[in-house]
Amino acid sequence: MKELTPRQREIWDLRRPVAEGGQGKSQAEAAAILGISRNVVHNAMGVCRKKLGIFLPAGSGSGNADE
Repeated sequence: MKELTPRQREIWDLRRPVAEGGQGKSQAEAAAILGISRNVVHNAMGVCRKKLGIFLPAGSGSGNADE
């Protein structure tokens, strides 16, 4: 498993559910906090999941911009 960059860790911690130790922010909220676009947050989350070995099943709603 690869390590996340500091920026990826920041995005991961904002988006991760509260029950898992994160802040549970939506993509829009995380983007506003970090001053980046929702698209960048979405793409970074995909990279984070890949690096961490987390694969979502097809049709799990992962295409939703505010999941």
